[in-house]
Amino acid sequence: MAELKGVGPATASAILCAGAPDSVPFMADETMDSVPGLGAIAYTIPYYLKFATKVIEKADELKAKGSKSVNSPHLVEKALWTDYMIDKYGIERETTTPKTLVSTNAKIATKVERNAESKENTSAKRKMDEPAKRGGSSENQSETRKKAKTATATTEPTPAKSTRSARSRS
Repeated sequence: MAELKGVGPATASAILCAGAPDSVPFMADETMDSVPGLGAIAYTIPYYLKFATKVIEKADELKAKGSKSVNSPHLVEKALWTDYMIDKYGIERETTTPKTLVSTNAKIATKVERNAESKENTSAKRKMDEPAKRGGSSENQSETRKKAKTATATTEPTPAKSTRSARSRS
């Protein structure tokens, strides 16, 4: 597949993984970073074969130990990806048993959503605090503007002396 025009090893792995997840892992950057001994990521067939071999070996090892939740190359790849994301977003890890795995995934999703909402709220709060940093809240600034407009509207303008007429008279 990687010999097709526009299809590299990563795309080929995605297509093959969709059709045969029990045999082929997907070539995700986060997953490849999590596999020890691969070196720098390279989007080549030899690199993918090295990566796939290690993931397939781990799946076989887990299967031999009786794992029912992570026992195929694609599930090992997904577990590595999840582990990478948990570290990336600083999500607290919990000890789980296979029975609680589903509820833990829901908790992780909730924590990721809360983290995203927290970042959005912080960003919105910063935008609201910007006027305060520049000299008061937006309410105080608008109140000051109203007072200034009222003060200028109530005072009568003083007539300006024309310098041109004074010069022309001399």
